[in-house]
Amino acid sequence: MEKVPLELGFQISKNLPKADLKSLRLVCKNFNSVSTNLLFNRAYASAHLRDLDVLSAISRHPTLRLAVEEIVYSGVFFHSGRNCEESEHRFERGRLYYHAHLKQDNTMMSNEEDVAIISRALARMPNVRTVILANHWRLARDLLGDWDYGIRRLEAIPSSNDREDNRFGGPFSRDYPTFAKEPSGAPIHLEVDGVNVDHGFNVMCRAISIANLPVRAFSIDYRAQRFPRSSGPTTGLSPFTFCISGSTLHYCNAFRHLRTISFSLLESGVPKFEIEHMVLVGPSVAKVLASATELEELTFNFTMSQSSTGLTENIPLERSLGTYTWCCLRSIRLLQKEISRDELVDLLRRHRKTLKALCLEAIKLRDGTWVEVVAETRRWLVLESVRFDFLLEREDRWTARRIHDKELERYMLHGESGPIYPQHT
Repeated sequence: MEKVPLELGFQISKNLPKADLKSLRLVCKNFNSVSTNLLFNRAYASAHLRDLDVLSAISRHPTLRLAVEEIVYSGVFFHSGRNCEESEHRFERGRLYYHAHLKQDNTMMSNEEDVAIISRALARMPNVRTVILANHWRLARDLLGDWDYGIRRLEAIPSSNDREDNRFGGPFSRDYPTFAKEPSGAPIHLEVDGVNVDHGFNVMCRAISIANLPVRAFSIDYRAQRFPRSSGPTTGLSPFTFCISGSTLHYCNAFRHLRTISFSLLESGVPKFEIEHMVLVGPSVAKVLASATELEELTFNFTMSQSSTGLTENIPLERSLGTYTWCCLRSIRLLQKEISRDELVDLLRRHRKTLKALCLEAIKLRDGTWVEVVAETRRWLVLESVRFDFLLEREDRWTARRIHDKELERYMLHGESGPIYPQHT
């Protein structure tokens, strides 16, 4: 086995489940090296002390620390109040267990010990290039990458039936007792401002900034909290997260090396005007995104259809994405937003020299038609890949009409198509 080329050994190893990789490490030195890189290419962080102990141990190992390429922050928290009372779950020891860890996590977060531990760990793991935020213990996925709008909307994401591979994602989750109610992936509630923020995003950006780590990809994998039986994705960050005093500089530092961003906003359950005010007046999302000067792929989910009140409907596109022109941007993907004709055309025009792929899903166009947008952009934009899904065109204040997505794709790529609008009989 020592004579097997490393390239062939890697091809063999990457198709094996982790249980077999553990055995393969014992075969010979070459397979040990290859298997180790595959087994420990992902590490986990969270607000739980046990998870942070594991992360610190990996970061101190002379070999394993170099194998880690991806960090997943599992944003699963012990909540006080109603969630805490429900944690009794028929057993007194379950209630005591939950309260003990609630106190431990609150101490950890209030003293910012989690930021310090994760920062030191990242500084010792120089090959980390991807950060994923999750609000669950299952294996993280790139939900904004491959799933189309129809699957996301129906929350019917296929998943493995293998409990070992599908359920457990963080070290703390692997031996969580069945007699205690599990903690929740709901956002942390700030007592001072009375709003929900994403603690994981704030911690990871600060840790990346402090460790001066050149992260290349930032993605979000959130699951529904309102519907516990759902396995589908929900969008992630509360806009209030960007209003935390003193964090904008860390956010910008964390984003400055990014090549790929899969970003999304989350309905926070507060009045529409409050959301818009905090996004527009507070620290700007656009400023953070503009700090990623080497950005190549941008995915932004505005989650318009996730809210009955349309929380992001009236926020101008430039307030979220800004007017910055990314000189290397090759792919744009926008989801679930109402956009005016002029602001969409302006975004595409600014990136016409580099843009090669365009994906629009559940976009509602106003102040113009999709035919006008395509006819205008085809004069100065040459794309290699186009994907349209569930596009709408506003007719008046209350109604919008569907279009034939595939026909519009053909028109964008080849300049020819059949009927763009459905024929009503």
